[in-house]
Amino acid sequence: MLAQRRVAHFRGERSAITWRASGVRDGYYLARFSTRAGGRSDVRTITLQRLHGRWVVARPFEQRTPCGAFDSFTLSSPVFGGTARKSLRISYRLPRSAASVTVEALVGSHVVKRFVGGADSRRTYRFTLPASAVKPGSLVRIRATVTESGPVATASLYARRL
Repeated sequence: MLAQRRVAHFRGERSAITWRASGVRDGYYLARFSTRAGGRSDVRTITLQRLHGRWVVARPFEQRTPCGAFDSFTLSSPVFGGTARKSLRISYRLPRSAASVTVEALVGSHVVKRFVGGADSRRTYRFTLPASAVKPGSLVRIRATVTESGPVATASLYARRL
């Protein structure tokens, strides 16, 4: 998953399909679904993990659709680290200004790294979590909390350290 490569493409399908996925190795994959309705397109992405030859839906690594306190809240990938020790990039964008935004990286209930970001609307804020901050194999939860006079909203995304 660190190097993205298309393994299958289905164009123009209008009903359910069955894909045997022979020759696809265990690991993390992205499934991107797109549709066009009323002149607008909608693209959704889910993370899949191939484990012992079976597909499992993994936890979300992005929230692209405007929802609640965030216009967007995204991680660079559902996995990071690996032999290249690739960092995890975190970004968010608010629909309206707030007092502050706190972004925390947690492994279990332990806070590994905390970022305090800006809270201006319509501006994208970015942070980087180095792979060295987390042990290999750990599931990292990235929790963002928007604060006005008190905590207003919290959203969580997940990534696996390889």
